[in-house]
Amino acid sequence: MFALLLFGACDDIVRDNVLDPKNPNSFRPQVVTVEAFVNTGHPSPYSGYLLAALDSLQTMFGARIVIAEHHRPVTGNTYNDNLVLDDSELLYDKYFTAVNEGNKGIPDVYINGIGERIQGASSVSSVLFRLQNVLQPLISENSSFTIEPDVSRSGNDIILKSTVARLGSDSAINFKLRAMLLEDIDGDSNKRVVRKIIYSNIVPQLSAGEVTSVYIGTVSENYQGKLTALFFLTSQNDTEVYQAIAESVQ
Repeated sequence: MFALLLFGACDDIVRDNVLDPKNPNSFRPQVVTVEAFVNTGHPSPYSGYLLAALDSLQTMFGARIVIAEHHRPVTGNTYNDNLVLDDSELLYDKYFTAVNEGNKGIPDVYINGIGERIQGASSVSSVLFRLQNVLQPLISENSSFTIEPDVSRSGNDIILKSTVARLGSDSAINFKLRAMLLEDIDGDSNKRVVRKIIYSNIVPQLSAGEVTSVYIGTVSENYQGKLTALFFLTSQNDTEVYQAIAESVQ
């Protein structure tokens, strides 16, 4: 649908269509990002409680949210979690420094970048309740961006691109795209594991109604599980997420 709106004949577009980038009142529903920082090698059950709650959230909210599971070390020790990713730790440090409150730890959840933070999970029901309360108002919000992902393969190379449109009546400046490859490793507690994070160059400006294509990067890896690519449109410093979309990697 997005491609048809962008590239179809202009005479065929109804200008009061809220999906039309040339309509100054256009918008897209906000897709809320939920990034969970966990360690499944840790002997405590708390990350497990959170991961079970995220399964319920995905069922409740469907495509209105995207969920990523970052594995990070605990107090300098991986606790036998071989899914720890250095780039996830770097992103966690960005978020933690920008929020500038509380302590580091797992599990820790950031929503829409540093928009909201929920730390800890004493039980599945308690953390699910807390997450629902935060997400419920966010999923009714709109975004002034829309993203059309472009994922292709060439041998073991996964090429990640995206088309981005600026909606509404205002320009956007200094944003970029972050792509993350998620692997479903066991279909259970490790089904949305972040395996790779890559970033596009900064887009200095996108005028209202303008559409641009962005090359994010190429990943050369041989993953065994089912892959999903998440595309986040973020601020220059990567701490605010404006829009997101998930795309299966075939």
